[in-house]
Amino acid sequence: RPPPMKFDHINISASVEHLETLKDFYCEVLDLTVGPRPEIPIPGYWLYHTDCQAALVHMIEGPHHKPPEMSHLDHVAFQSENLSTIRGRLDARDIAYGHLELPDFGIEQISFLDPAGIKIEINRYMETQS
Repeated sequence: RPPPMKFDHINISASVEHLETLKDFYCEVLDLTVGPRPEIPIPGYWLYHTDCQAALVHMIEGPHHKPPEMSHLDHVAFQSENLSTIRGRLDARDIAYGHLELPDFGIEQISFLDPAGIKIEINRYMETQS
């Protein structure tokens, strides 16, 4: 039986100006704090809660800015140890996916679109070298 799939984080995409407002809101209302983030050439934040070692909310400047009354949800992320199985299922359905490794954070991830066009990200946490 494969290890369970877990919720990982949400990603919010908005203009740089709106990111500041969103960051302040999540930090003040949900008691999150800005924490470490990989060196990505896109402005943004990773927000953490004291109970969690992983960031719960990722925020990035997105290419598809939307008016504030529309959703800024960029993607939903899950955690799984079965990336190879999931890649096989995507390949069998001819669904394109991206693959990224962030070794400094011990993360390997794949991302793809579901049939409704929602981006899904699956993260596998690897052992980091100390």
